Amino acid sequence: GLGVLVQRNAPVQLVRMWLNLGVPKASRALKELPYDYDPEEKDLAAQDIEDALGVITDDEEDEKGATRRTIYIQGCKARPELNGRYDKSEDITAHRRPVYEKIIEKKIQREDKGKGKGKGGAHNSLELKMLLMPHMLTEEENMMQE
Repeated sequence: GLGVLVQRNAPVQLVRMWLNLGVPKASRALKELPYDYDPEEKDLAAQDIEDALGVITDDEEDEKGATRRTIYIQGCKARPELNGRYDKSEDITAHRRPVYEKIIEKKIQREDKGKGKGKGGAHNSLELKMLLMPHMLTEEENMMQE
């Protein structure tokens, strides 16, 4: 509708044509351009309409089979859970249109590495003793183990 035309910065001629759809038959229709446009503004409007002719709509893009494999949504403040990466589903369509599924990426939590010299990072010496030499545990360590 009109909101989409305005949101996509459609040329003024297209907006005025759309507005003419709601004008009663007995009334005068809006002209292609406002009467108070100066020559420079008319040239700019003509350039805008010429540039708009090369724009491909979503339907034209789908007919050519030029669908995107991955889309990204960013900056959604009203529903931030929608932000992220979406991949096109190969086996699901909705009204012959592609369906995109959100890819949930989990961050791996890694423990901070200590300044030790080993590759294992921080470790508990009691756990190592229990695993490697359970027969050498003292009575106090046995109690801690339980």
